[in-house]
Amino acid sequence: MRSMNTAMVPEQNHIRNDFWRSSSARAFGLSVAESALATLQDLLLVLVLPFTVLWIPLVRVPDVGTLTISDCVLLLLWGTTLLRFGTKLRKSSGENRALRIALYAFAPILFGCLGAFLFDSQSLLTKDILQHAKRFGLPAIIPLAMLISPVKLMPRIRVVAVASLLIMVLVPFTPLANLLPVSDVKTDISGGKGDLRGIGSLSNPNDFGYVALLGALIGLSHAAGARGHGFWRRAWGTVAVPAGLMGVVLSGSRSAMAALLAAALYIVFQSRISIGRKLCVVSILFMAMLVGWQVSSVYQDRMANTIEERSRDASTFARIEAQAVAFRTWVHHPLGVGFSNMPTATSEFSEDAQSFNAVTGSDSIYFDFLVATGALGFMCLILCFRNCWRLADLRPLPVEATYLKAGMVAAFVFGLATVAPASVFVAPFFFTITGLAGCLCRDDSLKHVRWA
Repeated sequence: MRSMNTAMVPEQNHIRNDFWRSSSARAFGLSVAESALATLQDLLLVLVLPFTVLWIPLVRVPDVGTLTISDCVLLLLWGTTLLRFGTKLRKSSGENRALRIALYAFAPILFGCLGAFLFDSQSLLTKDILQHAKRFGLPAIIPLAMLISPVKLMPRIRVVAVASLLIMVLVPFTPLANLLPVSDVKTDISGGKGDLRGIGSLSNPNDFGYVALLGALIGLSHAAGARGHGFWRRAWGTVAVPAGLMGVVLSGSRSAMAALLAAALYIVFQSRISIGRKLCVVSILFMAMLVGWQVSSVYQDRMANTIEERSRDASTFARIEAQAVAFRTWVHHPLGVGFSNMPTATSEFSEDAQSFNAVTGSDSIYFDFLVATGALGFMCLILCFRNCWRLADLRPLPVEATYLKAGMVAAFVFGLATVAPASVFVAPFFFTITGLAGCLCRDDSLKHVRWA
């Protein structure tokens, strides 16, 4: 018996060694896979904003939409982020809040589909779902992806945001403008009088102004940060401010100017920066308005019309009228009608309207979501915005967070006059600002922030 036990010892040791070798191999394989996944996610985060600005289409599908490189990047970012988030044993409160942001951003379209089915059981829902995903749902994963990524990646994302802003603003002045896959690089807004508005690589002048403003605020937050070489941080911030203001002026967008004013007021009244810096913010805003008045006839005409005509301006009057019709439609359809059914649903209440026969869009994200997705979808939108704001709930507020939250304020103002930030071009910048602000709450970031 003793000889049999002695003979079994080498065999047991061999089995034990094989087990540990196989376990080590599996652990090494998992480590390599996780590292590759993390590297891919970081690369995708860096690529989101440049491809958002350039907007390079891959496939056009009739009645569905256009698949672009930025859509593919965001789809891959969703996959890598959810895989990494699902394998984490411990989730921080910020990561859980960022996950709620993504879910709340997608939820309205579910209620919109319900409302569309109740309004018309023959409604085609595929187009609504895909368009909502492209405009708002897919970019909403950015904050969660940034919170999972290493802190050292955040300065790079800020630099890429400023570089994307420069590409957008400078492209109209280069031969590259004629090569971009956008129908109109400049739009005539004067009724054939020849006044052109520069819109760069984007297809909508309002989006151009919004992206310019958000890019400038990201640049300011980078200059105010504490990570990276001080000279280069200030250099990028110095470049971002004039480029962003130039973009707002070139766009001729009154809503972008209103958002710029709201962001400046937030910085002045909510931050604890010195009086001199607050006066500097006011001076820069005043100079931008003055320069815009002197160098841009489009900007001058639109600002003059706003001052002289106020609500009698045709564009403003049509917007107010459309929002009133949208609200009356919602009162009769509190669960929503779906985005595609908005013209049919609102035509019944547009009989007395002077500017249109039906509302295809009310030029307000709040009224559009209210009539299309109903009260429940509208509440999800508000909860999404609330969680974005709460993601950077710091007291006192760091200097860089002041600029980032000013960007959120600007985005909320956008929604009063357009569907942004639920826009293919604006949403990635908005959620990037949200993610950057949320990253300041991480424990390893608090040691490095500069407090206001």
